[in-house]
Amino acid sequence: FTHSENKVADLTDLGLGHILLMDQDLDSSELVMAFTEDVGANIVFNPVGSSVFQAGIRSLSDRGTMLVLGEIEGNTSSMNLAEIMFRNASVTGSTGASITHIEGAVELMEKGFIDPIVGAQFALDEIMQAYDMMKSSSVLGRVVIKI
Repeated sequence: FTHSENKVADLTDLGLGHILLMDQDLDSSELVMAFTEDVGANIVFNPVGSSVFQAGIRSLSDRGTMLVLGEIEGNTSSMNLAEIMFRNASVTGSTGASITHIEGAVELMEKGFIDPIVGAQFALDEIMQAYDMMKSSSVLGRVVIKI
């Protein structure tokens, strides 16, 4: 899913099979259920946080897991516990990586095994511009702060 029409072509070029342009009135969980014939997703990756939390829960299959990797807006999210209980679902939060993971990722990049998508780079004194870009959803890939 993306909310940015500008990203559709780039995501297609990356080889993604199904790219759905979302609008504010469309509930992504309804699309997930339609694509999976009402089974739901085994894993939901949520890098956005509270604004898509409820839709993520509703998208889960029986015994599905939502992995929460970020919180962009800093909001709280209420939880319908019945949605989680009756799906036998799990919600796992993660900051993403330990220093060991980061060192391993750098090694994989240096060896050419992975090529992360870096959409923009900023100096530390430009951190507010980086934040604004990230919040606007105009960048494809990671926003990197150079220290």
